[in-house]
Amino acid sequence: MQQRAEQSPSPFPIPQLRSSDSMQNPLIQAEEKESLTLTGEEEDDDRVEEFKLDDDGGSYVGDDHSLRPGDLVELMTSREPVLAFFVRNFEYEAQFYTMQGKWVHAKKRSGLFHVPHLISPLDLDPIRCFLPSAPVAPEALNIFQTLDADVPRERGALLIKKLKSFYHTTNELFRANSERLGRAYEVMAHTTEVRYASLPEIAMKVLQKRHRSELTNEMLWAVHKTLYRLNGFYPDVSNHRKTQRWEIRSHTTVRELARVAEWLREYSENNIARLIDPISSDSTKSFGAKDSNPISGFVDKARALVKKSRKSRPATNSFTLGPRSNNAKVQNSDKDQNLIREKFTSKESLILKFLKDWCLDRAGRKSNSFVSIGPMILRHIGMYKEFELGPETGYLLLQEIGVIAPWEDAFLYNQRLPTPGSFDPKTKKLEEKAEESIALFRSGKRGLKDSMAGLRRDWGALPVYCIDSAGALDIDDGISLERIDGNNSEYWVHVHIANPSAFIGPDDAIARFAAFRGETIYLPEESYAMLSPSITQQYFSLANGRPSLTFSARLTTGGEILATKITPGFVENVLFITPQELGRLLGANQDISSQSSKTLIVGDAIEKLTMVNKTVDLTALQIADLRKLNELGRARSERRSGLIRSLLAPSIAFGNKLTPRVYFKEGSSSQTFSDRVARRYDEDPSISCEVQIQDTNVEADPEGSQSLVPNMMVLAGEIAAAWSSERDIPICYRGMRPIPATFTTPEAFHREVISPFFKTHGYISPADRIRYNRLLGEVTLSVSPLEHVLLGLKAYARVTSPLRRYGDLLNHWQIEHALRLEDLSDSSLISTGFDDYSLPFPKPILNNVLRDLEHQEQTTRGIIFKAHRHWIFQLLFRAFYFKEAKLPETFGLYVARIEYNNARGSVARGKLRELGALDVALADAHLIKREGGVALGDLWETKISHIDCFQAEMLVEPVRLISREREPEGRLSS
Repeated sequence: MQQRAEQSPSPFPIPQLRSSDSMQNPLIQAEEKESLTLTGEEEDDDRVEEFKLDDDGGSYVGDDHSLRPGDLVELMTSREPVLAFFVRNFEYEAQFYTMQGKWVHAKKRSGLFHVPHLISPLDLDPIRCFLPSAPVAPEALNIFQTLDADVPRERGALLIKKLKSFYHTTNELFRANSERLGRAYEVMAHTTEVRYASLPEIAMKVLQKRHRSELTNEMLWAVHKTLYRLNGFYPDVSNHRKTQRWEIRSHTTVRELARVAEWLREYSENNIARLIDPISSDSTKSFGAKDSNPISGFVDKARALVKKSRKSRPATNSFTLGPRSNNAKVQNSDKDQNLIREKFTSKESLILKFLKDWCLDRAGRKSNSFVSIGPMILRHIGMYKEFELGPETGYLLLQEIGVIAPWEDAFLYNQRLPTPGSFDPKTKKLEEKAEESIALFRSGKRGLKDSMAGLRRDWGALPVYCIDSAGALDIDDGISLERIDGNNSEYWVHVHIANPSAFIGPDDAIARFAAFRGETIYLPEESYAMLSPSITQQYFSLANGRPSLTFSARLTTGGEILATKITPGFVENVLFITPQELGRLLGANQDISSQSSKTLIVGDAIEKLTMVNKTVDLTALQIADLRKLNELGRARSERRSGLIRSLLAPSIAFGNKLTPRVYFKEGSSSQTFSDRVARRYDEDPSISCEVQIQDTNVEADPEGSQSLVPNMMVLAGEIAAAWSSERDIPICYRGMRPIPATFTTPEAFHREVISPFFKTHGYISPADRIRYNRLLGEVTLSVSPLEHVLLGLKAYARVTSPLRRYGDLLNHWQIEHALRLEDLSDSSLISTGFDDYSLPFPKPILNNVLRDLEHQEQTTRGIIFKAHRHWIFQLLFRAFYFKEAKLPETFGLYVARIEYNNARGSVARGKLRELGALDVALADAHLIKREGGVALGDLWETKISHIDCFQAEMLVEPVRLISREREPEGRLSS
C-alpha cells in the first residue's frame, strides 16, 4: 500500500464541484422516497446561452427534446423503469403522471424511450387540475409524489390502466421472445468494427420482422430495455429520444473489456488472499505467478509514472495537471517535446483503452457490468487517496502516466464526430476515398466539369465585396450593389456564393465525405474541413474568375422586395474587407458603449493573424455602395418585423463572446491518446482570449453597424426559400416549431413580463430574453416551407456557405437542377411542374437526409461550445492558480437562471460581465440567504471559488449584491 506522503500535496482545496459519477444520481433519498435517476440526456450540459444568431442570421437547430401531452415516457429509477404520461412543461422541468398513480417533476430530457401521442391530451383533463400548476420546491424535484387523499381514485384510473396494459404487454413479449432478445448483441455486432443502428432497425433484425409496420410500440420498448442492459450497446446520449440511435461496439472490443474485468477480479482476489494468509494463499492459480497478471504490472508501472510526473507537474483537484515547473525544464540534449518515457505491453494497452472509454467517453460509462473497474484500478494504484475515484480522476491518471496530454479536451471523446480522433472506421475510409478523388482533380486526370456551363453570367467589373476575418481561407460569399439608371429608390442587391456544387456531384466521394462530416468543425486548436482546402482554395473560394451562384433581389429603400432571381455566374472584381474595416467605413459609433479590450494570454505570445486575402483602398463610390447595402439590409430586416426585432431592443451589455486561440509548439498537439507509449510533455500550449470590457451597462444599438453581413445572408436565404417554394422544390428549409404545453405563450410572456419591465427600466432583461426565446420554440429542418417566426419569414433556407455546410451544398444541388430544367424547357417550373424524383434528392430521401443532418448540427454545435469552454477554463486555470495572467480580483455576475444543484453546491447560473458572458455557477452561501435569496436579473460581485477542467465548469462565490432587477420569487426553475 502506498503511503499518503508519497503523493505531492495539492495546493488546491477539495472541489465543491462533484464528480460526474456522484452527479449521475444526485437525488438519492431515504428508501421510502423513490426518486428518478439520470439516464444520460439529463446529464447533458443544460446551460442556457443568451440568444444569438448564427453568421447567416438564422438561429441554430434546437435540441427538440419536446414532449407533447399524452406522450408515454420511460422514467428510470434505481430499481425498474417506470412508465408515465407527460402532462406539461414548466420552463426547465416537465410534469409526469405515472403508472403507480403518482406524479413527478423532472428535467425535460428525462427518459430515453417515449411513444408519441399514445393518448389524447384531453384524456389528461380529469387529473390535470389535481396536479401542481407551478414548478415544485427544490427538494421535491425528481421525487415521486402521491396525490392528496381526497382526490377520487377514478380520476386517474383510465391513465393507470393504459400504462399498466402497456407494461404487462411488453413483459409478455419479453418472455415470449427471451431467446431472440438475449441474442441481440450476437445478431447486431460486427467482429471488429463499431456499428450504428436505430431502435426500429435493431428490433426488425432481432425479432425477425420484415417490415417496420410489423413492430408495435411494446415490441420497441422490450428491445430498448434489452439493449440498455446488455454490454456492447450504447445509446446516443445527446438526443436519443429523437434519434433512437444506438452504438454497437465490436465483438473484439467487448471481449477485450471482459478480459480486463477478469484480470482485475483475479488480481483483487489474490490481494485479498495474501492479506488473509500470506504464506499459503495460491496467487498463481490463473497466471502462474503474481507478476504475470497484467493488472499487477500495469499498477506498478502507472504508480512509478505518476510519481515521476509529480516531480515536474502538480496533480490538482481541478482534475488536470498544472503547467510544467520552471525547475523541471529539460536540458538542451533532451528537448523532444513528446519524449517516450515508457512502453506498454499489448495487455496493458487493453487496460488503457478501457480507462479511456470509462473516463473520456460518456457512453462507455453505461456498461453496468464494468462500472466498478475504473475505481478499482485507481484504488490499486494508490496515488489518489484524496480524490473521488470517478472518471475525472481517471482523466487525471491518463495525464500523469503520459498517454494523453495535460491539456487534452475530454469532451472530444464524448461525441461521435467524424474527426481524426473518432474510432468510427467510416471516417478514415470516406476520407481516403475523398482524397483519391481530389488527387484526380489536382493531377488533371479528371477534369472539373461545370454542370452550369452555358447558364453563367459574367459579372464583369461589378465590385463584389467579400467581408471576412483576416485569417479566412475559404471565402463563401460576397455582396454587390447594382444601381438602376434614373432610379434612386430601387436597387438590385446581389449575394454571390461560391459554387462547388456545379463541379462536385452528390454521388462523388468528396460529397459523400462532406455529407458524413456535415460541416467544417472549427475548434480553438484545430479545424476539420468539410471540403478539403486543397480544392476549395484552388478552385472554389471566391476570387476573380471563380464561379458563383448569385441570389438577387430588387429592393426598394423601404425594404420591399419587388423581384428576385438566381443566376449562375463568374465574379471578376472581388474586393476583400475585414469586419473591422467595414465598421470604420460605415462610421460605426464607437461611443455607443464605451469599450476597452484586453487580451488574456497564458504561455508565449500568440502571433497575430495575417491577412490572407489582400485588401485594397476603396473608392468613394465603393464606400457609398457599402453604406447603401447596409441601409437596404436594415430596411429589409425591419420590414420583415420578425419577433427578433423585439429581442434587439437595448439590453444589458456583456461584451463580445470569448473566442480562445490555441498555439502548440512544434511536436505538441491535441487528441494525443496513445495506448502504446507513455510520453512526457515539456511544453504547454499558449492560449489567448480577447476580452471586451464594457464601461456602460446598456447597449444603445445592439444591431449595430455589423449587421450588414447577417442581413445580406438572411436575404439570400429568403430568396432561395421563396424561389424553391414557388416551384414546390424540396430543399433544406429551416423554420420553428412551438414547444407544446408550456407554462405560458410567447405573446403573454411578452405582454406580462417583458413589456412592463422595459417600460420601467428602459431595457430588456437578458434573463427575460432567454426565457422568451425558449418559449418561441426550436428551430428545425423540413423538406417543406416552415415559418421562421424569429426572422419574420414564411420560408427560409441557408445557402451562403456551401464550402463549409452540407445543408447549403445540398440546397445548391436542388436549385441548380431546377435551373437546368427551366433552361431546357425555356419556361418556369412554377407553371409546368416537374418530376420530384428527377431531383438529386427526392422528397422521401431528403426527409431521411435532413433527420441525420439535424442530428449532426446539434452534435457539432455542442462539441464546438464545449471545446471553447475547455480552452477558456484551461486558460483561467493557469491564470488563477499559477498566476500566468492577471485576472480581476472580482467579477460581476448577472444571474440568468435559478438552478438549485446540491451536487454542485450552487444556487444559480449566471454570466460574468468581465469575461464575455462566460456561463458559471454561483455558489450557495450564507450571504445569499442574508439578502433574501437570489433572483433572475441580480448582479452580484463574485470571486472565483473553484475551476473544474474535466467538466469545464467554474464555481464563483458571492462577495456582495450590487443591484437587483426584481425581488426573489422563490424557485423559478429547476
